[in-house]
Amino acid sequence: RPTLRARPATPARSPSESRLQVALGVSSGVMHNLGALVSPRFGLELGGDYALPVGRIGLRLALGLSFASQRIDVAGAEDAQTTSQLWLVPTAVMLTYALRRGRFAPYVAGGVVAQVVRASSDGALSGRLVETSLSWGGRWLLGLGLQLGPGDVFVQAGYQYGRVTREDLELLAGGLLLDVGYRLRVLR
Repeated sequence: RPTLRARPATPARSPSESRLQVALGVSSGVMHNLGALVSPRFGLELGGDYALPVGRIGLRLALGLSFASQRIDVAGAEDAQTTSQLWLVPTAVMLTYALRRGRFAPYVAGGVVAQVVRASSDGALSGRLVETSLSWGGRWLLGLGLQLGPGDVFVQAGYQYGRVTREDLELLAGGLLLDVGYRLRVLR
């Protein structure tokens, strides 16, 4: 007599087991250039990663915005001040490596960054000056993601290097970074 045997159902893959994943992220944080510049940061990112036998390797494109302003008293001039503003718009392309353990995913990221730097000053003695430059550098991050819903809440810290050196402007356009955000997996 023939016997009918049922095969056990193949369990569905969880999002962390998918070979290819694509995520869209938003973040906010702060940048400090180890000098007078402390700036809020806002960012958007799009990234994809691929499962390796141990961990996941990926590529991430990150766009950001930072800004700061300050007032400087001019030495030797009574009631004379200069107001300066700085806008940084960085675009980074980074390689990433994450190692998911349960709901947690520690990761490292590093790559190149190009940023548009717009500096302006308005002073009683100097008048209005505006300078726009392109700065090349690097960004390196350490982070930790926590799976929450269809994505990960993350916190990351690192360093971004960028320098503007011109005749009338010298600036470290980077520094220490600290961000929090959320990455939504849009392709699993």
